[in-house]
Amino acid sequence: MFPSHAACYLPLHEVPQAPAGTAYLFPDVSALGLPDEEVAARLVRDAHLLINPGYQFGPAGRGHFRICYARDERQWADALERTVNTLKALGKEQGL
Repeated sequence: MFPSHAACYLPLHEVPQAPAGTAYLFPDVSALGLPDEEVAARLVRDAHLLINPGYQFGPAGRGHFRICYARDERQWADALERTVNTLKALGKEQGL
Protein backbone atom coordinates (compact mmCIF):
# COMPACT_ATOMS: atom_id res chain seq x y z
CA MET A 1 0.00 0.00 0.00
CA PHE A 2 1.29 3.47 -0.84
CA PRO A 3 1.48 6.17 1.82
CA SER A 4 -1.15 8.87 1.84
CA HIS A 5 -0.41 12.27 0.41
CA ALA A 6 -0.80 13.83 3.87
CA ALA A 7 1.70 11.39 5.41
CA CYS A 8 4.29 12.58 2.90
CA TYR A 9 3.32 16.23 2.86
CA LEU A 10 3.46 16.92 6.59
CA PRO A 11 7.14 16.02 7.21
CA LEU A 12 8.14 18.17 4.24
CA HIS A 13 6.11 21.10 5.53
CA GLU A 14 7.77 23.54 3.14
CA VAL A 15 6.07 21.84 0.19
CA PRO A 16 3.94 24.44 -1.59
CA GLN A 17 0.34 23.25 -2.06
CA ALA A 18 0.95 19.98 -3.84
CA PRO A 19 -2.23 18.67 -5.48
CA ALA A 20 -3.92 15.94 -3.45
CA GLY A 21 -4.35 13.58 -6.43
CA THR A 22 -0.71 13.06 -7.28
CA ALA A 23 2.14 10.80 -6.15
CA TYR A 24 4.68 13.60 -6.55
CA LEU A 25 5.89 16.31 -4.21
CA PHE A 26 7.66 19.49 -5.29
CA PRO A 27 9.35 20.84 -2.15
CA ASP A 28 10.67 24.39 -2.11
CA VAL A 29 14.25 24.24 -0.84
CA SER A 30 15.25 27.73 -1.98
CA ALA A 31 15.81 28.80 1.65
CA LEU A 32 18.95 26.64 1.58
CA GLY A 33 20.49 29.15 -0.83
CA LEU A 34 21.85 26.36 -3.01
CA PRO A 35 21.16 25.53 -6.65
CA ASP A 36 18.54 22.81 -6.97
CA GLU A 37 21.09 20.76 -8.92
CA GLU A 38 23.35 20.74 -5.85
CA VAL A 39 20.47 19.76 -3.55
CA ALA A 40 19.58 16.96 -5.97
CA ALA A 41 23.19 15.73 -6.06
CA ARG A 42 23.34 15.65 -2.25
CA LEU A 43 20.05 13.75 -2.05
CA VAL A 44 21.45 11.19 -4.49
CA ARG A 45 24.76 10.92 -2.62
CA ASP A 46 23.61 11.11 1.00
CA ALA A 47 19.99 9.91 0.96
CA HIS A 48 20.39 7.47 -1.94
CA LEU A 49 17.39 8.96 -3.76
CA LEU A 50 16.94 9.77 -7.40
CA ILE A 51 15.00 13.01 -7.70
CA ASN A 52 14.42 15.61 -10.39
CA PRO A 53 15.94 19.06 -9.79
CA GLY A 54 13.36 21.79 -10.21
CA TYR A 55 15.11 23.54 -13.11
CA GLN A 56 13.98 20.61 -15.29
CA PHE A 57 10.44 22.00 -14.97
CA GLY A 58 11.25 25.50 -16.17
CA PRO A 59 12.44 28.72 -14.54
CA ALA A 60 9.74 28.65 -11.85
CA GLY A 61 11.03 25.25 -10.74
CA ARG A 62 14.38 26.58 -9.60
CA GLY A 63 14.87 26.07 -5.88
CA HIS A 64 12.62 22.99 -5.85
CA PHE A 65 12.93 19.29 -6.51
CA ARG A 66 10.38 16.69 -7.54
CA ILE A 67 10.12 13.37 -5.79
CA CYS A 68 7.73 10.50 -6.38
CA TYR A 69 6.36 8.67 -3.35
CA ALA A 70 4.59 5.86 -5.24
CA ARG A 71 6.43 3.25 -3.21
CA ASP A 72 5.60 0.77 -0.50
CA GLU A 73 4.84 2.74 2.66
CA ARG A 74 7.69 1.15 4.62
CA GLN A 75 10.19 1.99 1.87
CA TRP A 76 8.86 5.52 1.64
CA ALA A 77 9.07 6.12 5.41
CA ASP A 78 12.78 5.26 5.31
CA ALA A 79 13.34 7.38 2.19
CA LEU A 80 11.48 10.31 3.74
CA GLU A 81 13.63 10.12 6.87
CA ARG A 82 16.80 10.12 4.75
CA THR A 83 15.45 13.09 2.74
CA VAL A 84 14.67 15.14 5.83
CA ASN A 85 18.03 14.30 7.45
CA THR A 86 19.92 15.30 4.31
CA LEU A 87 18.01 18.58 3.98
CA LYS A 88 18.61 19.36 7.67
CA ALA A 89 22.33 18.70 7.20
CA LEU A 90 22.39 21.03 4.19
CA GLY A 91 20.63 23.67 6.27
CA LYS A 92 23.21 23.38 9.03
CA GLU A 93 26.02 23.66 6.51
CA GLN A 94 24.41 26.87 5.24
CA GLY A 95 24.11 28.26 8.79
CA LEU A 96 20.34 27.92 8.93
